[in-house]
Formats: sequence, C-alpha cells, structure tokens
Amino acid sequence: MTKTALIGSGRAGAGRASGALAALLALSLAVPAAAGGLDLGLPAVSGYLEESLAGQATAEQNIYYLLSHLRLRVDFPEQEGLSARGEFDLYGLGTQPFSLSVSGGNRVNIPATSTAAAVDRLYFRLAGGDTQATIGRQRIPWGNGTAFAPADFFNPPNPVDPKGPRQGADGVMVRRALGPLGYVAAAAAYVNPGAASLPGMASALLTAGGSGSSAGGLSGSVKAATHLGQTDLGLGWGYDAANARHVAFAEAQGDLGVGWHAALARLWSDADGEKWSGAAGVDYSFGGKYVGMLEYAAGPLPGDVGLDGQPRENPRWAVGANYLASEVASLGAHVLLDTAPGAPSTAVVTFTQTLTSALDLSLRLAYPFGEASGAAALWGGAGEVKVRYSF
Repeated sequence: MTKTALIGSGRAGAGRASGALAALLALSLAVPAAAGGLDLGLPAVSGYLEESLAGQATAEQNIYYLLSHLRLRVDFPEQEGLSARGEFDLYGLGTQPFSLSVSGGNRVNIPATSTAAAVDRLYFRLAGGDTQATIGRQRIPWGNGTAFAPADFFNPPNPVDPKGPRQGADGVMVRRALGPLGYVAAAAAYVNPGAASLPGMASALLTAGGSGSSAGGLSGSVKAATHLGQTDLGLGWGYDAANARHVAFAEAQGDLGVGWHAALARLWSDADGEKWSGAAGVDYSFGGKYVGMLEYAAGPLPGDVGLDGQPRENPRWAVGANYLASEVASLGAHVLLDTAPGAPSTAVVTFTQTLTSALDLSLRLAYPFGEASGAAALWGGAGEVKVRYSF
C-alpha cells in the first residue's frame, strides 16, 4: 500500500510524526483562505484469529487492539488556475505482539506498540481553459461504481466500506473537456498495494480481505467519454501494474430518477490469460443526500481479494441504505454478500450526528458473518467513534 509508511515506534516515532503534523497545521493557518478539517477516530477490533501455517500447523491467537487515528485535511483554494490539497494521517496502535500473513505471502511482525504516519494526499492542480492537470499523491477517479469498479485500478474501492477514504496514488492525471462531445483523459501513477500499513491490516482483519496483490509498479490508462441524451458512455484501455494485466473497458451511467451505472472489462495477462469482469448497480439520493444503493459484480475486480490474498471472482452483492432521521442525524447500513462457499460476508452500521455546523460525531460498528475458510479468519467485531471538525 502506498498510504502508510512505518516511521518508528514509541516516543521517537511519535515525535517525528507530531513534527510533520505540526508543520502541515502551521501551513494551513498561514494561508487565510485555506479550508479543511481534523478527524479523530478511536476504533477497536476484538476477535479470534486462526492462521494456517503451510496448510498443516495452526496458530491460534486472541487479538484485541485499539487504533487511534488522527487525520488532518487542508485545501488551498485556486489562485490563477493553481490549487492544492494535503492530507496527513497519524496512527497509534496498542496490541498484543503478533505476526500476520498478508496478501502475497508477506509476513508482518506487529510490536506491542507502534506509531505510523503518512502523507495520504499532496497534489497540485493546474487548470487552464478546457484542460486540467493534477500532479502528486491523489485520488484518481477512473471507473464508475460505488462498491465495485472494474476500471478503477488506480484507487479501487473497498467493497466492505465503499464510501470510506481511498489510498492516494503517486502520479499525474490530465483531462481535456471537448464541450458537448464529452472529454478525453490520461493518467499514470505508481501503485504499491502490497506494502504493509497498520490501517490496511486493520481493514484486512475486519473485512476478511486485503486490498490487492503484493505487486507494484507504474499503472497507466487513457479513456474517452461522450454523452448520448441522459447517458454517459466511456471507453478506455490501461495497464494495471498491481495485478500485472492489461484492461480494456466500457462504461455507461445515467439518471432516470434513480441513478444507474454499468461497466464491462476484458482482462488479459501472461499468468492468467484472458478473463472478463463486470459490475452494475443503482443508487438513489433525495435532496442531495444519499439514501441507498444496490450493486452486483462478477469476475476479478481491482482491490477485491479474499482471505487467501487471491482475487474474488464469484458473483457478489453490495447493499446500502441510509435513514435520514432528521436534518442533523442519520443511520446507515452497508452489507457485502459474498456467494462463494465458505466466504464470509460483512455488515457495517454507521450512526452520524451533526453537533454544530463545524462538528460531527459518528459511531461505526462492523461484524463479519457466515462460515469462514481460507488462510486466516477473524471472528469478533469492530467499532469506531469518530469526531470530525471542519474549518
């Protein structure tokens, strides 16, 4: 993963991370027009990990950890066509020492206490006329779909938590508008999904899946899109370095009172030959607020892997709903249903309360269900309390 690099443990690591955080915060205060916010999250995961070693011995461990998370977001507004964005993450992990096998067979030894820090977004955007270029660590929006996106191999979504933050990729994206005809775009970015990160491990344990293969390299793609009435149509080709395969894709999306989208991709590589994948779904919003979604996918998708680190290819569903209890409170649920025998599914429930115009409080609970099989499984639950402040 590109998101987080382990920079130290104990007081030394915390000191370096705190210094970088203070520098970014000072910069945001020095620019009067800057906007952004702070997120403080306190997640906890508790459960039972069973890990098969070489298909013979079995290591059984009870694991409990508390992962404190501080995230600073800063947006610098456009001036003479140039704008910028920065995001900084600081994590502190307290747990029993244990060893974890992640995607690609890599083993990561987790000490009793660790500190990790990362710059998750740091990019500059230059706009001039009909052309826009973005350079740096960024979220490259490349494929349609919320939980499943066959063409989104730069920053693939997490099917268990599709509306959560996605890792940034180091690269460049250029887009040129063609007026009523649509647009053309090109992007290239270095991805390294197999690098270890504490947040990624927490996500893998909770969601019973990783975030991609251990391979990395330079991914690139070009695409063109046009409009046909109320429908947007797109065609593209690219190279997915994380999975060492070429991808040709077609997409369509529109709004008929209910938003809809569909995508079909042809994948081919030296290792796996030719395969097909696809996804389709609908989503509904009311008054500009998300209400619900339903998506279906089949075939291998970027970033969607099982417990054994191998891509999921079986049909699966994602269902989401959000109840707007009032103008300041909402209750949402998201369920990933995996149809493969022995594959676990996951349910996530989120409650959000707006306290002031600048302060939100949220509570998130997650629980995997179904019969587990594979190289590792975590049975238990997870929860998170998060406070978000915007300035």
